[in-house]
Amino acid sequence: MVVAMEIELKNIGTTSFTYKVNFINYQTQQLLAIGEITYVMVSANQHHKTPIPSTVRQLIENGANGIVDHTGVSN
Repeated sequence: MVVAMEIELKNIGTTSFTYKVNFINYQTQQLLAIGEITYVMVSANQHHKTPIPSTVRQLIENGANGIVDHTGVSN
């Protein structure tokens, strides 16, 4: 079985952002599981929460261009 992931930005705040992840059977398109991943920006030395830099925020908000296929599966 090949498991595909659909990832979308769910929320972006001042210091953190959350992605929603759908895990799907590539062949049948059946939804297998749903998850969330939250990332928190912290300072490198002190590990204190810090605002998301504007350049990083822009990359997160723009997302990936199109579909990225790492499965090696041919249609």
